Amino acid sequence: MDNPNPIPSVPPVTVPVSSPLPPLFAPAPPLTAKSRRGPSLFVVALLSIVVGGVAGVLASGALLFYAMQNPNVIKKFQPISDLLQTVNIAPSSKSVSQVTLQEESDVTKVAKDANPAVVSIVGTIQSTTQSFFFNQGSSAGQESGTGFIIDKAKGLILTNRHVVQDTASYQVITSSGDTIALDAKNIFIDPVNDLAIVKVTFPDPSKVSQLTLGDSVGLVPGQKVIAIGNALGQFSNTVTTGVVSALGREVDVSSTLGQTGESLVNMVQTDAAINPGNSGGPLLNVLGQVIGINTAIAGSAQNIGFAIPIDDVKVALESYLLNGTIIRPYLGVQYVTITKDLASVNKLPVTNGAYVSSVVSGGPADKAGIKASDIVTKINDNTLDETNNLIAIIQKFQVDDVVSVTYQHPDDPNSKTPIYTSKTVNVTLQKRQVASTTTPTVTQKQQLSPQDLFNSLLP
Repeated sequence: MDNPNPIPSVPPVTVPVSSPLPPLFAPAPPLTAKSRRGPSLFVVALLSIVVGGVAGVLASGALLFYAMQNPNVIKKFQPISDLLQTVNIAPSSKSVSQVTLQEESDVTKVAKDANPAVVSIVGTIQSTTQSFFFNQGSSAGQESGTGFIIDKAKGLILTNRHVVQDTASYQVITSSGDTIALDAKNIFIDPVNDLAIVKVTFPDPSKVSQLTLGDSVGLVPGQKVIAIGNALGQFSNTVTTGVVSALGREVDVSSTLGQTGESLVNMVQTDAAINPGNSGGPLLNVLGQVIGINTAIAGSAQNIGFAIPIDDVKVALESYLLNGTIIRPYLGVQYVTITKDLASVNKLPVTNGAYVSSVVSGGPADKAGIKASDIVTKINDNTLDETNNLIAIIQKFQVDDVVSVTYQHPDDPNSKTPIYTSKTVNVTLQKRQVASTTTPTVTQKQQLSPQDLFNSLLP
């Protein structure tokens, strides 16, 4: 089909033959014999260089003057990298590869390898409700925590005791989405630490992995750590990083009812973000080894979390593997760790030790004659101090072991200036029962003397 609007052809430009050429293009006169000799080749080359240089300078100057008068023109000749100096552009693929390799040797690789071993533990609690008209009904609430697999063939998972201790129906959810019902008879509680071992059967063990237990004895403040957990019960396998802030911390934790709970000793303090729901998750070093179990946070502060050191966990794990349950020895006292400041303020006879605030009736200490207001200073050859506390020392022994306990006994606990006498007795350690999430009940409790001594620290 013909084009209805054809492009008009451009008529050719013709120059009349009779028209004289402009002087600039006039033909050169014929060479004579003299002109054929002409200047030397060297002179011609030198003149060409000089003329070319002058022309180049003039041309550059003209371009510069034109660019100054027309700034937008310069952009057409700028390299792209210069034009994008004010824009955030990702590095080249080579740089990205280098950064990726560096990160994979640290947090990235640890998170990738550890994620299949971290699980969410969700509990459903049935509670009775009462309406305005006193009609009773039931409602279901959920609580969530974290755990991590240490033996996928046996189905062993480590978590916190408070994650699985309530009367609830629990499910374990793997990173691949498999949901496994947790049988209550397969929950093994540590009566000393906030620790539990649970046992499940994975439908497909190839879809999960297991973590390696490291060592906590060599930890130092400032060491980099990685926390993984089910943050807020909504964001599973959340990865956060931080450092070891301090070691050997003793913290008092509260129960779910807001009551004073138990004291956790020898804890690892970290500034890695640990949120509700992270309880029971692993605290890892940069090699991907577990060095602690995330357990508690300081609610009135930011970036202050605490983890049970993994070396303490190994003791409970060994007991489970030997006995099929966790067996711990105990002395049968509640106490406050004495520091130099507390000893100075309250004029105590020693600067280190465990001030006995209460004695469990019928327990090992009660049978040996240890009373409230006594100060335990040594167990066998182990001297008590702020980093080597009573619970840590007792856990070095086994149930039915006989230990030598050295302590200071006041002549009058109610006196403001009692006279202390050093005593040593043999105590047979007994099996400790599982602690509750609320304040333990004791049958003998002595008011500390003087009366304001450690009142805020009483268990």
